[in-house]
Formats: sequence, structure tokens, C-alpha cells
Amino acid sequence: MKTNTRLIDRLTLTAAIVAAGLVSSLPAFGQATLVLSGTNYVQDFNAIDAGLPDGWTVRTAATPTSVGAISSWQLANSSPLSNSWASTTGKFGNHASTVSNFGTNFLGSEVATNQAAATNRALAIRQTAAVGDPGAAFVLRIQNTTGFGQFALSLDFETLSPQGRQTIYTLDYAVGNTPSSFTSMGTYTNFANTNGGVFGATTQTFNFGSVLDDQSENVWIRVAALATTTGSGSRPTFGIDNFNLGWTNVASVPKPPVVVSQPQSRTNLQYSTATFTVGVSGTAPFTYQWKKDGVGLGNGPTGNGSTIAGADTGTLTILSVSTNDAGSYSVDITGVVAPGTTGGPASLTVTPVIPVVTNIAYLRTLVDPATYLATNSVPVYTVTGTVTTYTNLTTGNTASYYLQDSTAGINIFMTLGSTFRPAQGDVVMFTGFLSSFSSTLELEIDQTLSPATSATILSNNIAGLPAPKVIPFNITNSLALVETNIEGSLVMLTNVFFGTNAGIVLSATNNVSAVVTNAAGEPFILFFSFQDLDTVGKTLPAFASTVLGAFTQNFANTGTPRNAGYSVTVTRFSDIVTNPITLGITRSGDSAILTWPAAPFTYPYAVLESDDVSGPYLPIATGLRFPDSSGTYTDTSACCGQKFYRLATPQ
Repeated sequence: MKTNTRLIDRLTLTAAIVAAGLVSSLPAFGQATLVLSGTNYVQDFNAIDAGLPDGWTVRTAATPTSVGAISSWQLANSSPLSNSWASTTGKFGNHASTVSNFGTNFLGSEVATNQAAATNRALAIRQTAAVGDPGAAFVLRIQNTTGFGQFALSLDFETLSPQGRQTIYTLDYAVGNTPSSFTSMGTYTNFANTNGGVFGATTQTFNFGSVLDDQSENVWIRVAALATTTGSGSRPTFGIDNFNLGWTNVASVPKPPVVVSQPQSRTNLQYSTATFTVGVSGTAPFTYQWKKDGVGLGNGPTGNGSTIAGADTGTLTILSVSTNDAGSYSVDITGVVAPGTTGGPASLTVTPVIPVVTNIAYLRTLVDPATYLATNSVPVYTVTGTVTTYTNLTTGNTASYYLQDSTAGINIFMTLGSTFRPAQGDVVMFTGFLSSFSSTLELEIDQTLSPATSATILSNNIAGLPAPKVIPFNITNSLALVETNIEGSLVMLTNVFFGTNAGIVLSATNNVSAVVTNAAGEPFILFFSFQDLDTVGKTLPAFASTVLGAFTQNFANTGTPRNAGYSVTVTRFSDIVTNPITLGITRSGDSAILTWPAAPFTYPYAVLESDDVSGPYLPIATGLRFPDSSGTYTDTSACCGQKFYRLATPQ
């Protein structure tokens, strides 16, 4: 049974790091910004076994317009991270620097144990095609430079493992809490000849002039590999060390606002969330007014189905964007000192969501071939089929049923779906996105995520329920067959022995999973939901000639894929048939009249005949349905010789 609760595991990491000129104000491992004090900041990286210093992160996917994505290196510092210069594993690491414990220069040929014993460390990366080539970056984030100016920097660029490929590292900077552009101050190339470079350190200095003076927002200083390596062979190991940033105290003069990072144009899928951010330097506080096509925006619903938030802040958010939200966005900014300024414009393009009309069999192909979990939950799909379950299978303000068309079956689930209660046999057009829950493939409606999802009951045709698929008890041995053709469909087990479950009264407070067997002792699981008022309070029999229900996952099994945990979910107690149907035959001239009693279910019968008692039996009439009354069929071809008949369900 599914509930409306989604659990999200959250990992919280904390630590305390102390360094000269550094005050920790945010969570640790480089996530805090560096708060300046005094007249200089020195970082020798000798303590990075304990984590990256405040303000520092290592990143991948850095570009001239993006600071990059934080690497997981600084989250894995529970043990020393000493790495050999010659290691070929692509990652950021804690490496020995170029100077030994005795103050002499290493040669680059020292063994790994000597490197690990060195107390002089460097922050480094071994690039690979998958890690940092291009996009590797060492990033320092300063909270602000209010009252400070005339910044100058010296640091060591270190080639720790010269190789055949050449990397160019750029030292650049940006201003703003969410920078969208970086300015280069210079570059370092790991070698400038064809011999693969030389082990060692190169000290370079950079004078920032006044560009970083008295900034009220974040200041970023970065060493980044912005271009792909050139040459052939392996990629080098590169590091930085002895980072020394100096400054002077300057008078903090009120400044008008200046845009330091512009809002960026973007394309959004309809119903998703669009965000525009502007970065501003100058003297705070600032006031903001976002505009669309030159018209001021206010917070709240737009009338187009979307909602505006942050129209008076540095970040504009448009929730559940509609095609009417497409346009040009700008922001007017004023501060305590005139004049004001304008950020943008940036364009918003909205791609409409157009449901893909398809069948259920196709949806069942959109899964990982190993786990059979849904692989793409972005598109919206529309299928039309018949509801095969008799009752809702979940709790709260949700709905869960099984839907089947002529190709396959699937679970349909609706969040905030207390009003969706289709009857068994209803023909439903269901539009949702594909997802997996406890290994069950489902088509899901959640209008809080996508208003494009919907469910429409087209008609009721209880007599049109699909014929159940008769399955053997050992069918779960064929995972591919079960996942693509059986799961979610209406199925039938025959000759079912309930064993020790006989006499159990189905609970109104707990789900029941009953292990039943066939005559050969092969087990299978029947599942009964306490939500199902048609089965609650009923007593399980000792034997049933047939049992019908949806072929589902057994949620008690936690493996992926759950190929050992399938079950048949029974949603109507009369689908447990304890008395086999008897067939009566009378002769009338050249015709044989076949009769049988009323069936407790409405699935189709087939009449089969043979000239020999041992068969083969071939159908002479199919799709016979006689709900709530006895059935009859007249065979007018029974004129000559003996005839043998069988009544079968399903057809």
C-alpha cells in the first residue's frame, strides 16, 4: 500500500576550522565564506586533512560564466587524504607540496611514503577526461571587502606530476553573491615546451588595483582550468600552495549600486520554476523592482496559473511558469546613493508541455533494463484504459488503482486525489508522469508539480473488464516477462490452497499477505488491503478454484528489482471462487444445449469442443458474459458422432 509521504534523507555536516585572519560563520568544510580581518590572509593548506579551510571549495564544470559545481572531495575527510603525485585516479586531493620537511626542494621522484610523511601540503587535482578536464577549479569565496582595498595576491602554482598533456590554469575573480561572469588576471601553463614540463613550483603575483575595493557582496578568487587540455598522453597533477592575499584599509565611501552579475536568459518547461538573479555591488541596502516587458511585477498569483515571489528582492522566482510568462525581464535597483541602475534584460522562453498519447506497453519500456525503475519523469503521458481494481489501494488524500488497456497494465496514483474514486470497469483517460514507488511502475498525477496532469472518467463498462491472464505460480522466475507484460495486469491463479491461512478473518486495521500454494506446493502471495471494505471482515477459505486480482509488487520485499516479491492483490472477495463452474449438456435434435450457473464475476467465458475426450479442445464461442444470471450456449453442429465440451475462463 502506498501513502502520500515521501521521505528525504538529509546529511548534515559540521566541523570547526581555525586559521589566521579567518572567522567561521557558516557550516564547515569550505562552505563558510572567508571573513577578512587585519591586513592579510595566508593559507598554506597544511591542515587540509581536517577539511578545506573556510571559504574554500574545489569544483568541477567551471566556466567563464559559472563558478562551477562543488566537488564531493571536502565531504570525505574522515581520514587522511594524502595522494601520490603519480596517482592516475581523477580527483581533487591532499598532496605533498614541492618542499620537504627539511626545507629542501623535492625532486618529484620521491616514493609515496615520503610524500605522505611531508608536512608541507598542497591542494591539488589529477585531471582526467571525466574529472576536471576542463572545469577544475580551486575557489575562495570572501564574504565582502567592506573597508578594504588595493588587494594583491601571490601564490605558488605547482606541477606535481608532469605529463604529456598541457593544461592552462586561469586566475580570475568575480564580485556578487551569485556571479555570472569572471574576469581573468593571468594564466599559468604547466609546461611551455614539448618535453612534458618540469616538476616544481612557480610563484606568481597579481595586483587587483581597485576592482575589489570596498565591495558589499561576495568576492570570488578562483584558479580554474577553463580550456580542455592539449597534447597527448596522460594529464598532469597540478596544485596550489602558499596563498597570500594582502590589502590595505580604505575609507568606506557610500557608493551607488552597480550590477556585477546580470540575470541570465533561460528556457523553462511549462509548469516548472524559473529564477532570475542579479548581483549588485555598492552601499546597501538596495531596493529592487522586477519588470516583465517593462511593466512592474508584484508578488502573488499572476492570473496565468503561475505565482511570483521575490519581485522586490535580488532574486525573482516564477512558480509553475505558463506560456504567458515568456518575455523580457529586467530589474530596477536603487541604493542609499544615487543614481540607480538596471539589471537585464534577460529573456524567459517557455516550452509548452504537450502530453504524449501512447499505450501502457510503451510506458513499460521506459525503464532501466536492470532495475526496471522509471528512467525519465519529465515528459507527461496520456493513456486510456479500464480500471481493474475494485477499490482504492492507498490512504489519505491520495488515490491508487490499476489501469489496463489492450497492451498492458500499470498502477495509477494521484496525489491530492481523494475525489478520484473510479469504479471497477470505468474507462479512464489518465495523464501523468512516469515514476516508480517501491519498484512499482506508476503513472502519477500531482498537480502541485505539473498542472498538465489530469484524470477523466469517460464511461463505465463493467462487462468490458479485460480477460485475466492465467499465470503459473513460478512465473516470477522470468523477471523480464513479468515486468514488461504481467505486472499491473489482471491475472488469475488456479487451484489455490490456503493452508494455514484458512479461517483467517481479514483485518480492518492491518494489511494481510497470505502465502498460498498450488497442488505442487509452489508458493505465491495474495495481498489484501485493510482499505478494501469489500474484503475486510471476510474469512479466507481452505481452497479456491480460481483467484483473480492485479499482479503487483509485494511491498514487504525491499530488494531492487523485487523479482522475489510479487503478489496478487485481491480487491473483491467474490474474485476468490471456491466452487468450480459446472457445465450442463442436453441434446435437442442436432443441437447440444450447454448451460451453467450464474458466475460471481463478470469475466468472459469460452466454450471449447473436441471429438475426443483427451482433446485437443478448440473454442467455438468466446467472450460469453452472463453476469447475475445463468449462461447458455447452443451448439447446432452436434449432429453426428460424439462431442466433448469444456467451459473455460478466461477465454
